[in-house]
Amino acid sequence: MLCPGPVSTRLTETSARHRPERFGGGYEDDTPMPPGQDPDGVGEVLLRAVAADRFLALTHPELSRFVARRYRAFAEDFAFAWKRVLRTPTSPFPSFLSPIVGADDYAAG
Repeated sequence: MLCPGPVSTRLTETSARHRPERFGGGYEDDTPMPPGQDPDGVGEVLLRAVAADRFLALTHPELSRFVARRYRAFAEDFAFAWKRVLRTPTSPFPSFLSPIVGADDYAAG
């Protein structure tokens, strides 16, 4: 699965022009895309990921902090559900999740 960050394309221009009628139809938009990675470089990332049998092809590993933050929030919500909604007195999380939601976080909840 290709998960690109910013890529140098004409996406805003072409997607606006070809917007389906059920979503309001096309229109002109010359808003420039922010600078991004060259599309050929994105293709190389994808080919390397496929050759290495990787599920994800990530073009911008520096964005990993945003993914980590999102999954931390998911884990915190699961902890809340277990502790508050289900009234479970002990942590339901296996030890491999402790870096995300540690025992201290769960107990403090």
